[in-house]
Amino acid sequence: MTKEELYLSILDNIQDGVYYVDIHRKIKFWNKGAEQITGYQADEMLGLECSESKLNHIDEFGNHLCITGCPLFATNIDGVVRTERVFVRHKNGYRIPLLGRNMVSEDVSAENI
Repeated sequence: MTKEELYLSILDNIQDGVYYVDIHRKIKFWNKGAEQITGYQADEMLGLECSESKLNHIDEFGNHLCITGCPLFATNIDGVVRTERVFVRHKNGYRIPLLGRNMVSEDVSAENI
């Protein structure tokens, strides 16, 4: 097992939900924790743009973040790490409060994903 495979295995198996999007906000990685939290399996999410994903991210005031100010988009633009309280829609329809952390990976380019 390579070091990269080991890291991916660790990320995939932690209970925290982890997903990775490219600079176009297309979901490239969706771990088992994200599956448990949201009810969506990786094969349902991979390749979708975040706004197409049915998660329907909103803030605590009910503003749709894809429309009013996406923290992922802002971080992709300015590189500032953001921690935001957001709500996503579970596959069964109810809202889940989350604390999301957005950061840019300097070691990954869109061409390598």
